[in-house]
Amino acid sequence: MHDSTSAAAPTPFLAGRSMVEDAASLAREFGDDAPYAASLRAARSRARDNALDWCHWREVGRLVGWLSGEGVDGIDAATRH
Repeated sequence: MHDSTSAAAPTPFLAGRSMVEDAASLAREFGDDAPYAASLRAARSRARDNALDWCHWREVGRLVGWLSGEGVDGIDAATRH
């Protein structure tokens, strides 16, 4: 269980430039909803048993949330297990 009074969320893992480019693209296209768009893409990838894309989009969602100052709590709930 996550304690809201605990330290700030950790920095997202950056696997490469494409992750940053995808985060920027989603932020431009979806604005404040970019973390949710990434979460939906992660969920689709998971439903197709594509672990690599699932991890990619999950981290993109975290990165977008982190860059916007929201942190990661709640933005990727659809992909948590």
